[in-house]
Amino acid sequence: LSGRWGKGPFIEWKESKAAADLIADAKRRGKHVHAGRVNGLKRLRHFFDLGVDTADGSSLSMFPDRWVPTFAAALRAWESPTAAAAAP
Repeated sequence: LSGRWGKGPFIEWKESKAAADLIADAKRRGKHVHAGRVNGLKRLRHFFDLGVDTADGSSLSMFPDRWVPTFAAALRAWESPTAAAAAP
């Protein structure tokens, strides 16, 4: 779910029912699903809830000291209610 259009219609599509249906179909077929250009916690949560296997974004490579710990803490909290206190 990556693409050449950083903003605009592509972002709207990534958050659409059609994209969610595509992810669900791929998961039913046993496919690995990756979401690209995930640069914030709102979008990470969106794709986490849809069941993607992996995600990345330039914020992680450009500002790893800031974003990697933030994303990691959020993922731990979403996976385990006991880790919720550590999440941003």
